[in-house]
Amino acid sequence: MAAETLLETGWGRFTLELNHGDSSRSLRAWDAADDFLLEELKEAPPHKDAHLAIFNDAYGGLALPLVEYAPRLFCDSASSRDAIRRNALANALATTPDFNELSDLVEPAGDYQFDLVLLKVPKSLSLLEYQLTLLKPHLHPDARVLAAGMSREIHTSTLDLFERHIGATRTSLARKRARLIYSEPAAEKPSGEGPAVASVPAPTEYEVPGIPVALINLPGVFSRERLDPGTRLFLEELPREIGAGRVADFGCGNGVLAIRTALQNSSAELWGVEDSAVAVESARLNCVRQGLTGRVNIRHGFSLNELPESFDWIVSNPPFHLGRRVTIDPTLQMFAQAKEKLAPGGRLLIVANGHLGYQAHLERLFGNSRILRENKKFIVLEAINEN
Repeated sequence: MAAETLLETGWGRFTLELNHGDSSRSLRAWDAADDFLLEELKEAPPHKDAHLAIFNDAYGGLALPLVEYAPRLFCDSASSRDAIRRNALANALATTPDFNELSDLVEPAGDYQFDLVLLKVPKSLSLLEYQLTLLKPHLHPDARVLAAGMSREIHTSTLDLFERHIGATRTSLARKRARLIYSEPAAEKPSGEGPAVASVPAPTEYEVPGIPVALINLPGVFSRERLDPGTRLFLEELPREIGAGRVADFGCGNGVLAIRTALQNSSAELWGVEDSAVAVESARLNCVRQGLTGRVNIRHGFSLNELPESFDWIVSNPPFHLGRRVTIDPTLQMFAQAKEKLAPGGRLLIVANGHLGYQAHLERLFGNSRILRENKKFIVLEAINEN
């Protein structure tokens, strides 16, 4: 069954599609939470000169209908930014959305004062807390903060964060399994009167075998509290003594695989690409900490095609989620790109949950694969580009 692509809103009709190559053709590029939020906003629309911010829009379901307000978009995901740009072009909008970084909110700025904030609740509570604490100083006293998510995604802990970091918070009744969150900015209290505004969540740190300085992890980074067990299994299979070879790390996260590989291959050239902006920032900070600035190059993106033309090795603990949705599509696309990117005799090494069945995909694409290491949950696989 083909996916529904026509989004009908009080601001017009828009065609929205998922990311390129996404095989989930029965899924829409927006959800009931987007619909609910737009319907609520249409009943009490912002004034034409309102300063609007939108957080965590995945494909443009909020940004495109509201483009006349020139919203500032805060998207952690590079793939979401790409999808929003493509959907904006497909709808021939007069203007394109303006993307911003969370770091832009660290220093107060006159044009970062918002009358209205729309926020899709992210999967990571730590990322939500990070966003809310950075956002709070940029809210006008009478600003409206409207958040939305599917009912299964909104918990007491979610509401507690809005209450703690923004102000008085309430929720709507569920509609088509979606809910809204209404939060009113609390007035700043003079020093000594009431609790102080909470500070931005501190980064976490943990030790990794073979890496001399602890790795730092900003809020929202995958496995930010401890080294994940799949990566731990993978560490001993990373390439060693490869001379001046070129290595890519797809979905590099906090940089652990690229950094460990760089440390055990002093002449190698390392590249990493990662979809999450907070993970990219963590990886760059970690490269500085390990004295690898200039040797490990980290890009914010979602494709090996954004890296140089040829590699001797590609390593990855690949994702199988896009936001909250389970999908192996990004990894299967990476396999195809790796086949093109690897030099003759080049090797692709991955670690993954064994149940995902990646070995069969590698066999079909490369004509070979072998298991290097495995346990009850994870498997380390190698495929060689024999062309």
